[in-house]
Amino acid sequence: MFAIAITLLILEIKVPPIGSSHSVSEFWQRLLEDWPSWFGFCLSFIIILVAWVNHHNVFKIITKSNLQFIYANGFMLFSIVVLPFSTGLMSEYFRTDLAQPAITVYCFSILMHNMSWILFGRAAMYPHSLFKDRESHDIYLKAIYKASQVAFLFYLSLCVLSFWFPFVSMVLMTVSWLYWVFTAVLVNAKQKESP
Repeated sequence: MFAIAITLLILEIKVPPIGSSHSVSEFWQRLLEDWPSWFGFCLSFIIILVAWVNHHNVFKIITKSNLQFIYANGFMLFSIVVLPFSTGLMSEYFRTDLAQPAITVYCFSILMHNMSWILFGRAAMYPHSLFKDRESHDIYLKAIYKASQVAFLFYLSLCVLSFWFPFVSMVLMTVSWLYWVFTAVLVNAKQKESP
């Protein structure tokens, strides 16, 4: 699912039609004019890649499953496939009078993805832990689950802020993904430390 979502991202970027540029400088200008599409592509790619890495890392330390966890994982996959649409929408309307609602949709899609991590973690930990041992449970609890709960409040605030200050919300939402890159590296390092 992650691989398909990442692959479909590039379809949002349109190739300038032959004949639309009459010189090399016009050609480069046409490509540069499409920078919001490239921004959306790169942003979606990074978000989905980070989610994929964290998801992969979690499945290294989970050894059991149950129906609640399967549905929570399904909701997470749903939130992943929505991201290319919301990021593409934001990219398309970025330089228009409708940037605010497009950015708000993007912010809410990130909030939904964050909620999917909270539900995923809750299903993995309660009523019975699905992790291979207590140490794995604690790594996930500290590095991802608690951070996801704090991030929920941050993302919810950015969603509300996006109605009045859409570009500020978009920038803060985008920069927040640096934290999740760090989290993926941290969880992976802690897994290597454990026997």
